[in-house]
Amino acid sequence: MTGKDRDEINRIANLLAEELLIISDDEVLEDFKAAYKSDVTQYATDMKLTFAKVVISTNKQKLMSAKAAVASRSIRSMDTSVVSISEARKKLRRLLDNPEYMGKLTMAARKESELSDADVISMLGDFEELGVPFPRDGQKED
Repeated sequence: MTGKDRDEINRIANLLAEELLIISDDEVLEDFKAAYKSDVTQYATDMKLTFAKVVISTNKQKLMSAKAAVASRSIRSMDTSVVSISEARKKLRRLLDNPEYMGKLTMAARKESELSDADVISMLGDFEELGVPFPRDGQKED
């Protein structure tokens, strides 16, 4: 596009903007009626109803997502709140020492002693969500 083309486009845009600023509301409504063969008041009512339905639907989806997130956090906090951090670390260590999982975990996950308490709790929650069975104290691992 050349500079001349841009100048022409800007001139047309400015003319349209000026036209929009000087046209009256009644002229806009008349143009709408002529173009769409529709009652403006009914159209406005229909649009408000459509917008309200979309807002309600969106809010319901947000509410369901929030409820699921709260439920997930509640389950995790309930599971970990009854276990001391030393018991949580032992539980994680038993899992990490299980040969069935050892080859499937990253090096970072294997270094339990370097994990913060929050990381230990988070990892246990992640393993529980994945359905990983936890060996108990004294339970012989298969």
